[in-house]
Amino acid sequence: MFSQPTVHRWRGVGSMAQVWPVTATNNAGGYSATERPHILIVTHDPQLNTFLAEGLLLGGFWTSTVADAIQTLEVFRLRTFDLMLLDASLPGLGALELVRRLRGRSTRTAPSLPRTDVPIVLIAGGLDEIDPAEAALAGATRVIFAPIELNDIVLRLQALLACAGA
Repeated sequence: MFSQPTVHRWRGVGSMAQVWPVTATNNAGGYSATERPHILIVTHDPQLNTFLAEGLLLGGFWTSTVADAIQTLEVFRLRTFDLMLLDASLPGLGALELVRRLRGRSTRTAPSLPRTDVPIVLIAGGLDEIDPAEAALAGATRVIFAPIELNDIVLRLQALLACAGA
């Protein structure tokens, strides 16, 4: 049997990450298969995508991944999620404009676009990437800065979901 999970971190753009092995203490995060919260991960970074998707799956969440903002808006028309993890360095439309559109706060939002109150957590490589105050004004629930420890993010997401009643 595996020992306690080792600490794995995502340090920011271009960093390598690994996911902990499944153990009795972290398998399914205390949720049954039908109760697992569904997290949407929005990032263009394949390493961050793998780090979060595999790690959160082992931490007890269902995950879906999307690579850009426009695709995210389309996905929200079709599905609901319990929480969204959003890469602050998202190219194109950008992370903050995506948050504004999802919250209905954008001056460029069409009336037909979906609006959501799902918690949105931005993941940033550093303070130079995003201003937490601007993120809050856009409608983001939290900003998490790298380095990110997988155990820490699982606990933070569980706490956010408990507060949101998911």
